[in-house]
Amino acid sequence: MISLLVIVLTICSQNAAFSQKTDGFPLAPKYSSIDLETKKIVSLESIYKKNNLTLLNLWATWCQPCREEIPILEKIYQDLNKYGVDVVGVSIDRRGSESMITSFTNKLNMTYPILFDPNNNFARAFKTIGVPESFLIDKDGQVVYRWRGPIEGNTVNIENFIIAQSPAISAHMNLIAHLQNSNSSSATDSKPTETKTINSSPQTPLTYNIGFPLAFIGGLLSFLSPCVCCP
Repeated sequence: MISLLVIVLTICSQNAAFSQKTDGFPLAPKYSSIDLETKKIVSLESIYKKNNLTLLNLWATWCQPCREEIPILEKIYQDLNKYGVDVVGVSIDRRGSESMITSFTNKLNMTYPILFDPNNNFARAFKTIGVPESFLIDKDGQVVYRWRGPIEGNTVNIENFIIAQSPAISAHMNLIAHLQNSNSSSATDSKPTETKTINSSPQTPLTYNIGFPLAFIGGLLSFLSPCVCCP
């Protein structure tokens, strides 16, 4: 009887990390940490409330899988930040290693914000057991997706997945694609007699509707040459 009670209490304590909302998505727990740049304490709530989506990534400099996923996280940040997607890293390196972490982030060209949590309060709040782990949180604080382990695969497909989690971003991206198609059609109609020439103008912004062709090409290259690795 006592053993059963212990098991029940353990399960309840594990589930208590996330309170539940009516639509099925759990709410992120209360969490604060130190901003590596400003040295000020920042609450997670203050971060996700100002963004459409926040990708929260738990990592450490000594973690090799963490290093391997950093280019993907940086690409996501560069491509989607202007649409309200923030990427925030939470380093659990030891206390006193702030300068080392800063040097590390500079070396790997990491431009997204970093929080510093040497006591790993993150693990207690989110019930994680290792690094890396990542959480996609909407502006209402709902955890809409969780990655256990590194984020890996085709970056465009990952970005498409993230965009799909926010109706506001999806609608905005669809509008951009529609305007681009309209402008392209207008330009074609205005010059019916021109022959085809190489377009030397800058590429149009990503519309994130090319995931499948890129994934197919990446798979084909992997099949043809074992030495080719997709990011």
